[in-house]
Amino acid sequence: MKPFVHLHLHSEYSLLDGMARLEGLMDRVAEVGQEAVALTDHGVLYGVIPFYRLAKERGIRPILGMEAYLAPDRHRKTRELYHILILAETDEGYRNLLRLASLSHLESYYYRPRVDLALLSRYREGLLFTTGCQNGEIPQQLLRGEVDRAWETLLQYREALGKGRLFVEIQDHGLPREKELNARLAEMAEKAGLPLLATNDVHYLRKEDAFLHDVLLGLQTGKELNDKDRLRFPNDQFYLKSGDEMAEALSDYPEALEMTLEVAERCRVELSLGKASLPRAPLPPGREDAFAYLKELSEKALAEKYPGDGKARERLFHELEVIGATGFADYFLIVADIVRFARERGIAVGPGRGSAASSLVAYLLGITQVDPLRFGLIFERFLNPERVSPPDIDIDLDYERRDEVLQYVRERYGEDRVAQIITFGTLLGRAAVRDVARVLGWPLRRTDDLARRIPPQGRLSDLLEDPSWRQRLARDPETQKLLQLARGLEGMPRHPSVHAAGIVMTKKPLFETVPLSRGAEGGVITQYDMYALGELGLLKMDLLGLRTLTVLEKAREKARDEGKDLPPWMAIPLDDEATFRLFSSGETLGLFQMESPGMRQLLRELQPRRFEDLVAAVALFRPGPMENIGAFIEAKRKGKVPALHPDLEPILEPTYGVLVYQEQILQVAQVMAGFSLAQADLLRRAVGKKDRRALESLRDAFFEGCLKKGHPPWLAEELFQLILRFADYGFNRAHAVSYALLSYWTGYLKAHVPRAFMAALLTTVAHQSEKVQVYVQECRRMGIPLLPPDLLRGKPDFTVEGEAIRFGWKAIRHVGKPFWERVQKEGPPQRVEDLLFRFRLPLPAAQSLIQSGALSYLHPNPLVLLSELEDARQNPGPRGQLTLFGHERKELEPPSLAQRLRFEKASLGVYLSGHPLEPLEDLWRRSALPSSRLGDLSPGEPVRVGGVVVEAARKKSARGQLYWQVEVEDLEGPMEIRFSGDVAPDLMTSGKLIWVEGRLGEREGVPLVWGRRIEEMKAMKGAW
Repeated sequence: MKPFVHLHLHSEYSLLDGMARLEGLMDRVAEVGQEAVALTDHGVLYGVIPFYRLAKERGIRPILGMEAYLAPDRHRKTRELYHILILAETDEGYRNLLRLASLSHLESYYYRPRVDLALLSRYREGLLFTTGCQNGEIPQQLLRGEVDRAWETLLQYREALGKGRLFVEIQDHGLPREKELNARLAEMAEKAGLPLLATNDVHYLRKEDAFLHDVLLGLQTGKELNDKDRLRFPNDQFYLKSGDEMAEALSDYPEALEMTLEVAERCRVELSLGKASLPRAPLPPGREDAFAYLKELSEKALAEKYPGDGKARERLFHELEVIGATGFADYFLIVADIVRFARERGIAVGPGRGSAASSLVAYLLGITQVDPLRFGLIFERFLNPERVSPPDIDIDLDYERRDEVLQYVRERYGEDRVAQIITFGTLLGRAAVRDVARVLGWPLRRTDDLARRIPPQGRLSDLLEDPSWRQRLARDPETQKLLQLARGLEGMPRHPSVHAAGIVMTKKPLFETVPLSRGAEGGVITQYDMYALGELGLLKMDLLGLRTLTVLEKAREKARDEGKDLPPWMAIPLDDEATFRLFSSGETLGLFQMESPGMRQLLRELQPRRFEDLVAAVALFRPGPMENIGAFIEAKRKGKVPALHPDLEPILEPTYGVLVYQEQILQVAQVMAGFSLAQADLLRRAVGKKDRRALESLRDAFFEGCLKKGHPPWLAEELFQLILRFADYGFNRAHAVSYALLSYWTGYLKAHVPRAFMAALLTTVAHQSEKVQVYVQECRRMGIPLLPPDLLRGKPDFTVEGEAIRFGWKAIRHVGKPFWERVQKEGPPQRVEDLLFRFRLPLPAAQSLIQSGALSYLHPNPLVLLSELEDARQNPGPRGQLTLFGHERKELEPPSLAQRLRFEKASLGVYLSGHPLEPLEDLWRRSALPSSRLGDLSPGEPVRVGGVVVEAARKKSARGQLYWQVEVEDLEGPMEIRFSGDVAPDLMTSGKLIWVEGRLGEREGVPLVWGRRIEEMKAMKGAW
């Protein structure tokens, strides 16, 4: 094949436009025998690091670039934009490319990230430029017949960018006017003394991918393929062509083809991957050695926490040795500084997260509160000296105060050196099926029927290999085609967003190392995701806002208000009988990690009686490990499963002889094969990643070690197979212990201060009516009365009032924080008209306050207050006669129970005085499946439900098909029901009680019911 290098290419990181996947790209480049390839995504550098690594691994030269959006003046808001191609020639050029990518997003984003010639000129060193594709400024001017203007523009480019850096780009996709355009461009290039450069506007890898790319564009624009006005590419020539194909397409310009090789030869950027690049930790005055300071702090804490403990000292010496050798002392000190700040400010910090709890140094510095020696946690699971990569120390924080910590980090370590991290929403299997079906014009019901058969986390590639599916699809070619198209898009990034917790910190200003962008709320974020940042060796950590920590602190405050002082969290005994009775009952709604129906059933079966049982429950109740739940429960009932060898018994004793934790793999390999813990961790990683090459060498070492220990070959084989089978089941014990502590503390609160706990829980979900509804129902089950909000006696938060809980003001719908703040400062309204004229509330907010009962101190009858509100609205002006004391009012009948319930539902999102279903609760429980149990069923199963209609809407699908979308609520929560056929409109009115028969479906992982038959609950008429 003729030599050629593609220098204009859009990967999957040209979101919903490019479709050249990076993994497949390297295969294709090798297939056509090309030695280099460029990445030039639209206005971003998202994919640069994985592109660079993959190319290097395959012996292909990576050329780093970007197709930028060029504006006449980037500071002026105009939609006039052109494309310009930028390639990094040198390391300095790469740094300038980072600057351009950052500045275009941070300073001049207007619909697109924009540059202009002045900015390109300022940062042109080490960069190469082309005049761009047909959407370039000069080609557009030529296509409009503005030849003289195009020539002037080219001269401006040459002056601004430099003659030795600028190329005139030509392409030929077989489109009308391309040949004429190329001739004009070649003529101008010769006249200006600029070289021609041949490219293809690569958006997908092979010619046969064109149709799938068309589908992708449908996803981008929300259009169906049969829409004549949709965005589409004109033909199937936008693929990665061979050198021969390029030579044929541009046969008149051999010099342009050869120039691609010269450009590729000039572009030699070298990135340093895998080497740590950490910021310096702040040290006390006079101290310069971070490791010496870390050692001093650790030894001081060791003397306090483990006086005279030789094993602890030995463990500390080992950890410090590894930390010193790997150069991570600054990392530990930085994290310790952040945690210290949070605790000094009274901001709750979690006991630990992830494998960091395995570190004694982290425990001694106060980063974690989990004693790794007490809980048998292994340091090498956190930091392995034989596979050095920056450790992950993540921190859980009170979610209401996380931003305070983030601001401290920015101020302490530099606004220009700290940023949040980008993440990408991807097209998962089920979502990909729905999206492709929409583009193909499938009916909604048929799409839903197919999507619900796909497991929530299922991969379409696995599905299409499944024999039962293959048989089914052989009879249904249309569905087979859809699934194959969806598989082609599965896993592609769909949209960027801000990582929920991740931040990165750099020793130099960020833009020298990482391209930057802005998140949806305007904050600075990286264009590289957490994996790319990890490959660059940068310090990254998660500062995660955890609602449970907020609940714990609020519950402590509310318990104190009740006159009950709780012990410090770490001082709470881990053998409290009342707490374990609660866990064993499965009544664990509101408890951290213990709320789901499946987990509650597991607890009932497991009957935990010790803290280790809760640790195991946290570890087991996850995809993969769930497969081991039955064996674990059976082993607990029997006492334990006999070990394969006596030496394994101490390792497996906490889990009744069953492997549960990843750390147990390390211990098995250490005890039975003589592996070091570091070597054993390599085995764990190889098993988890199914790394065949690593497994083969480690298998030989494992067998050799077992034989040296005197174990027979059959035992070595059985142990190794046990470890291999365990790959999908093991869970990080350090993380499980940390999170089991949070679970236990919430259980302790619910068992000992139930009202304070539930009030705290409700406060933290006040704006999530579905959650409020669930916890209100739980309060009823627990026998805790609920009182309506009251502006005179209540507070913004839910509060404990005697034996009851009073609703918080912040749970009232339509009323915002400014109103609560004024009420707290100035006092509550003294007259109804105050709502409109003093507090300037919109009418819906004023009505919501009255309906909720929050103004009952003015009058117990909300109908009277609503009438006065209407009078005030219609007759604004002085109304001094309507005061809190002794004035004439209309006499109106109090609202019926039904009306009061409707008021509560409208204003609070829940029924407070009762529930429309309560009079026939026994019948309902015998006749229908509760909404909370829908998740226990598989999609497609028949189901019968019943409840009250909360809201119903007639909707139209993308195909124009009408259907009903109905929110129905039963005694255990809300559910969505859809009807695609005709339904009597009177059954769809709010407050109507209905039975529904149908089949279970789902939408984005949430169960819904496809109704087939509906009838009114006539038996309930007159009951309330």
